[in-house]
Amino acid sequence: MAIPSGIVQKRTCVRIRTLGPVIFLGAQAVILAPSRTRPTEQTKQASNDSARRAEAPAEKAWRILHEGLEDANSERRARAVHALGLLAGSAGAEKAAVQGLQDEKPNVRLAAATALGSMHAERSAGHLEEALGDTEPSVVLAAANSLLLLHDDVGYDTYFEVLTGEKRASKGLIKEQLDTLKDKKKMAELGFEQGIGFIPFAGIGYEVFKTVTKDDS
Repeated sequence: MAIPSGIVQKRTCVRIRTLGPVIFLGAQAVILAPSRTRPTEQTKQASNDSARRAEAPAEKAWRILHEGLEDANSERRARAVHALGLLAGSAGAEKAAVQGLQDEKPNVRLAAATALGSMHAERSAGHLEEALGDTEPSVVLAAANSLLLLHDDVGYDTYFEVLTGEKRASKGLIKEQLDTLKDKKKMAELGFEQGIGFIPFAGIGYEVFKTVTKDDS
């Protein structure tokens, strides 16, 4: 039996009225969805902070260390490089210390030479030997000491040259060392003020050194 057209139209209107709010809400959800899922800068920052809090202690330590190695301040770089010496057996730490030998600041190069000895980086002995040609005396002595720790006789040879002036080919080496010993800051770096340090002849002192090298002043 055919349904009167008036009834069909009425039913259609009812369906449209019923579905209207549903369609509107669906469209609104589609429009608003991107803005709800798009992270703001504040949200990103909060996410990063949460990630840092959740990171493992080892990961946090490496992150802080890498930040220090890339710091614009040479003192902070030097401290970070020096800390590498505690990471014996770490290829990454050894590589970073070798890179430190090329730093433009002598205090960073000094820390790098010391760190390589502390971590017993035998594979980097060649880099330490190259550091013996550094223009900064403290770096030369630090490299020599690290070579001693690696059982490399080149380290002893360097100390012998410094103390006796035996090798005249190293022009100006002894004069530079004496100049270093007159500089309190560099003396502190070398450890002479405490009478110890990385010099193998511990407690040698300034007067003894000056006496041994008096003919070269």
